[in-house]
Amino acid sequence: MKIRNYLVIGTLSLILSACGGSSRSSDAQGAPIQGDSILEKYQGTWISPAYGKGLIIKDSQITLFDYTNDYCFIDQVLNELEEVEIAAALALQNNDSELEQKLGYGANGIYAPGMIYNKELSVPIACEQGFMPQVGNNDYSENYERDLSYFYQTFKELSVSIELQQLDWEDMYISAQQLLAQEPTEITLIQALVEMIKPLKDGHTGLGDELEISYPNKPYYTSLFLNEFLELNEIDKITNSTQEQAAIDYIIEQNDLINQIIVNYARNESDITISGNENLMWFQLDGIGYLQIAGMAGFTNGDDDEQELSVLEASLEEALNDLQYTNGLIIDIRRNFGGHDFISLAIASRFTDQEIFAYQKQARLGSARTPLQEVHISPRGDFQYVNPIVLLTSASTLSAAEVFTMTMKNLPHVTLMGETTQGEFSDVLEKRLPSGLKFGLSNEYYLTSEGTWLEGQGISVDIELPAFVQSERIAQMDLMLEAAFELLSNR
Repeated sequence: MKIRNYLVIGTLSLILSACGGSSRSSDAQGAPIQGDSILEKYQGTWISPAYGKGLIIKDSQITLFDYTNDYCFIDQVLNELEEVEIAAALALQNNDSELEQKLGYGANGIYAPGMIYNKELSVPIACEQGFMPQVGNNDYSENYERDLSYFYQTFKELSVSIELQQLDWEDMYISAQQLLAQEPTEITLIQALVEMIKPLKDGHTGLGDELEISYPNKPYYTSLFLNEFLELNEIDKITNSTQEQAAIDYIIEQNDLINQIIVNYARNESDITISGNENLMWFQLDGIGYLQIAGMAGFTNGDDDEQELSVLEASLEEALNDLQYTNGLIIDIRRNFGGHDFISLAIASRFTDQEIFAYQKQARLGSARTPLQEVHISPRGDFQYVNPIVLLTSASTLSAAEVFTMTMKNLPHVTLMGETTQGEFSDVLEKRLPSGLKFGLSNEYYLTSEGTWLEGQGISVDIELPAFVQSERIAQMDLMLEAAFELLSNR
């Protein structure tokens, strides 16, 4: 499950909320479940140390919490849950001592590894004295030093980006403390946190309700368009609302221009089909198919995984029926910012006629890692497209789109063309400071089937070509797309 600007659920509380559980107030009466029920099997304390999260299931109530070595805060309390709600969100493993988060990770047999909770006899040490006050509690009081300390501990215990960038996190924390001591305000706290996340160079590490304050390792195409705007207007930065709106208009204009350039390669407008809530677009030209996948989420306007998969597969079936007799296929994910891993796997499963080892995944666990979870996919649908494929990528191909790329790279009939991908694989682990500020971080390792960790690097391509360069847009050309057509036409 990825997050960014893209419709992804990051915590069990939000997942249960999507099932309707959180609509019940935390002081409602939770009547015990009677008889031999599914819910009874989940009773007790469950901890996910690699994610700094836990949940307590008592009768029909679930208390979700976040913790570090020294801090423990309630995330949400859900009452009077129905069996169907909790069973849809959680699944017991074979030994009944492990619990796996389900929703947001798969539907109808297509699976991506979820968060694992272990059954424990007691809560973590930091929670033994009860949960600490946070904004909204009667006994809460502002304490920015505590907020900074919790932020520091969370990253120290869970982040993989610190290791990747080889940073001295202790020294960075000391600098943040010194900055905050000069002026202990919320603004100074945010400034200190920004200075801490900048060197992590990770677009999945961020601050704000939409994690909008983030610093990716490579600029997204939107940032490239912004830089173009600044250069065209001979300014160094945006200084007023008029410039800001003009910059937004320019970015939208350039994105629309790319769309128009691509569709102009179709012989007739009537040859183009758009489906899947505008996530899929396809046409064919001279025996070569073109399929654009705009996102790995958003196939519906809701959060139901089953519906997402259903709409995707119906739309993809339509697309591949139209394209199945082409001699080759171009799949374009150059502007795909990701979404759900299981959606990526479901799409990839239409392009293999045998089971394949897609990738591996684990999470940081202190100085160690959780056990590796292998991900395999098998053919899905009435038929599979196994003619030559060229997969177009860019530095703006990220997150679940990179999971798709990593999976497709295992297939012998797939050629990767374009730019090395962004290198943002880990799901976003969402947290909140006691003051309420949301932040996210990367705590997972995504490995290729051979065991290579590509976080911060991205997936290299077979044929390197630049994406969306300004000169091509001015000339209303897409030279990478033309190269893909040429390559497939000559096979």
